[in-house]
Amino acid sequence: MPKNTEDGFQRWAEYMQFKNLTEAFFKFELPITIISILVMFLFSALIILSKQLILTTLVISVCLWLVCFLLARFGFIGKREEYLKRFGKAAYRVAALRFLLPYAALWWSAASMPLWVPGERILKIIPFSILGAIFLVVLLLLTLKIQAVFGMDRLSFAYSYFPQEARLIKSQIFEFIRHPVYTGWIYFGIGFFLIRGSLTSLASLAVNIIAISILAGQEEKDIARYFKEDYLAYKNNVPRFFPKRPVAFLKFLFK
Repeated sequence: MPKNTEDGFQRWAEYMQFKNLTEAFFKFELPITIISILVMFLFSALIILSKQLILTTLVISVCLWLVCFLLARFGFIGKREEYLKRFGKAAYRVAALRFLLPYAALWWSAASMPLWVPGERILKIIPFSILGAIFLVVLLLLTLKIQAVFGMDRLSFAYSYFPQEARLIKSQIFEFIRHPVYTGWIYFGIGFFLIRGSLTSLASLAVNIIAISILAGQEEKDIARYFKEDYLAYKNNVPRFFPKRPVAFLKFLFK
């Protein structure tokens, strides 16, 4: 594990008050995996039993994202002040186990829906699968960069509870795209859609892109309130998800 990634994970584990990596796995990572698998199997069965595959896929996808929003907005963020008063330094741990854990499981289920959603393949030409594999390779490289740049502590919103302890992030990645994390999830869905190639996969991908775009747009409104003209200038020069200089972006990812 690269040092920056390891340091970020260690900081997150301290906020979670885990004694070791084994405890982190069994109390946080394993439950997320189990819930995700159960959600995928349950909704796959519902879609198969439905006579309206695309409509059912759209409804389920929207509902998953809506529940994610509710867990984050009214649970994790909404309970912040109350939990800080009640639990002190343990506030983040309590909120993460109650809200972030199911949030992460449902987010993973929704974002990966283009892969696991049932449906007949319509993109049967091999180059589409190859293109999908390329997107996943780019995603893997981007994920490694994201982990090194942001760290598990920031990716898990630890500084939403302890903003005074946040570190300033400076990285070349922001010269190519404004939202690296959201970009990764979009590439994730595009890659899986191109591999699966079904109409239901396309429908879930469309909902994913809309949902993630809404979240990114909301974040930008909050940032613009503080940085105003500076952020607007940055916004006009740097794209949200797809870099203007793809070759330079790929070279950066391979460094």
